[in-house]
Amino acid sequence: MRFFDPEPGTPLHGRDPRHGSSEGDAMAVLGGIVGVVLLLGLAVFAVLAMIFR
Repeated sequence: MRFFDPEPGTPLHGRDPRHGSSEGDAMAVLGGIVGVVLLLGLAVFAVLAMIFR
């Protein structure tokens, strides 16, 4: 997954002191939220499919 690789020279966790912005953290949080929402949606869909089969 090339998309999730950190940029060269940036630490794996924490902000890059050169940028001074939390853009990377915001993207990571957004990605985590999207992943959780997708997983919850799949779980709800599976439960509804079992109920209304």
